[in-house]
Amino acid sequence: IRGELARVATHMPPVPLEVLPPRSIGRGVVYPLRCEALMMLHKSLQQTWQEWLTPQDARPLWPHVTVQNK
Repeated sequence: IRGELARVATHMPPVPLEVLPPRSIGRGVVYPLRCEALMMLHKSLQQTWQEWLTPQDARPLWPHVTVQNK
């Protein structure tokens, strides 16, 4: 795992994130993030480690910043 992450971190340039308007998630508020490169990276890492993922880790990525929770 460390080797794969080091390889990715060494070869991948910083990625731009688009911060979307705040969104209520019931008992909290988040700022969703949009970044196609991040989504592709996440999917690639999921495929690499598929056999070791928990059900939560196998879900699609939902990048966001939580600003209020409960």
